[in-house]
Amino acid sequence: MQLVRVQLLIGSLLLATVGDWVEAVDESTSTASTAQSECVRSVTTASGSLIDRGRTFCSGELIFEDNFDFFDFEKWEHENTLAGGGNWEFQWYTNNRSNSFVEDGALNIRPTLTADQFGLDFMTSGTLSLQGSYPTDH
Repeated sequence: MQLVRVQLLIGSLLLATVGDWVEAVDESTSTASTAQSECVRSVTTASGSLIDRGRTFCSGELIFEDNFDFFDFEKWEHENTLAGGGNWEFQWYTNNRSNSFVEDGALNIRPTLTADQFGLDFMTSGTLSLQGSYPTDH
């Protein structure tokens, strides 16, 4: 089995898998294709819209593979989001080729600072107090 080396510079880019990435596994890496009793259930799980719900995997079964010989858009896509992602902190994920690229068999992920692209005054912060349904001074 070939190991995948992922080089993470700083995780400021969100990548998600796309497509049905659970592939058939040959008998050299798994016993899944043989009798069900030979399968030792793995603690590994997979989820997503293209995964059969309730599917179990055998220990040692290859579930996903990418050798990063090239950026495979059949397997990966950029999440384009602003202020969300579940923790609701301000974060901006864009599809920027300088943020993610494949080189020498490794996925490289690099942040892009919005100040570098849009200037320091691009983002500001403030508060609005609504007491009695109208703004008040602080």
